[in-house]
Amino acid sequence: MPTVREIAEEIVRCEGGYVNDPDDPGGATNHGVTIHTMHRLGLDLDGDGRVTADDVKVLSRDTAINIFIDHYFHGPRIDALPEPLRASVFDMYVNAGSHAVRILQRVFNQIRIDVKVDGVIGPQTIAAAERAFQAAPDHLVDAYGIARRNYYYDLADRRVASRKYARRRDGGKGGLDTSRGRVHCAEVSFDRCAAPSAGSVMGLVGRLMTMIFGDGRNVIAETAEVFRVNAEQADQRASDVTKATLAQFAAEFARPRKGMFDRMIDGINRLPRPMLALDTIALFVTAMFDPVWFASRMEGVALVPEPLWWLMGAIVSFYFGVRHQAKGQEFQRSVAQTLSASEVLKPKEPQAPDNSALADWEAKNG
Repeated sequence: MPTVREIAEEIVRCEGGYVNDPDDPGGATNHGVTIHTMHRLGLDLDGDGRVTADDVKVLSRDTAINIFIDHYFHGPRIDALPEPLRASVFDMYVNAGSHAVRILQRVFNQIRIDVKVDGVIGPQTIAAAERAFQAAPDHLVDAYGIARRNYYYDLADRRVASRKYARRRDGGKGGLDTSRGRVHCAEVSFDRCAAPSAGSVMGLVGRLMTMIFGDGRNVIAETAEVFRVNAEQADQRASDVTKATLAQFAAEFARPRKGMFDRMIDGINRLPRPMLALDTIALFVTAMFDPVWFASRMEGVALVPEPLWWLMGAIVSFYFGVRHQAKGQEFQRSVAQTLSASEVLKPKEPQAPDNSALADWEAKNG
């Protein structure tokens, strides 16, 4: 296995020299070190009191290598991961920061090793890495490499300006930033950025033909999608949103059917309030049409002991209070059931495209 310095030297070689592409979120970059990193580290190399693009230009190769080793390998504790993972995670961390660790943590979860996806290599992630490597020694490195590639696919899909960087070394869609020498094709092998060896004339012709006509791909469509969103894919996304919205509405208005006993009790509980209202109206009507009968009934009411009125008031208050509370809890429970039933409202971990290494591991382990 290569040493960490050899890995850092290879990353620096792949990153190339100074470039300041306006479409690159990293800004001015030299040997893979961005101006943002130099700001964070306070690297004022020209001594003018400010960290500018001029400082990036004079950054030496050895300084860049030391920055990567100190702040992108030992700093985030990549050295605590199993050795076969270190080179790939290190390279990814240089390019994507803590996203490199988040991708690894998601891979752990996909092979049924629970770990919090927080982008930090702590005791839990270190232990999960050891368990994952024991559980999938033949798949873990490849699975992480494919997950890296998928990350770049998704990034290029979401950030239009970055689509021009999304090319693998074979010319297909892959990692980002070939303008800076990065060919992050996520093919997990350490020599993915190596310059092509001198080949035969036919090999050179074949590579030229592939560059011009593609390798079985629709080069015209891929080129057009750099400047214009694919209309068919946009319609598909709109259709998916409509289906999800309808599914959410269906979940919100779906009501579980109660049993016969529950419906009967619920119906009985609905009677007291309308009966009290109707009885009160009946008393007013009786007082007008038969005052003598009404007066005699009122005399009987007046004979009821006061403590009995207190007891009745307590019973009625308790009944309506408990019913109000029960209905409130039933409403809250129905809201919770709706939220749990609706796929649209469930928080989901971002899902990467298919990972063939994980699929192979799943098929072998069930």
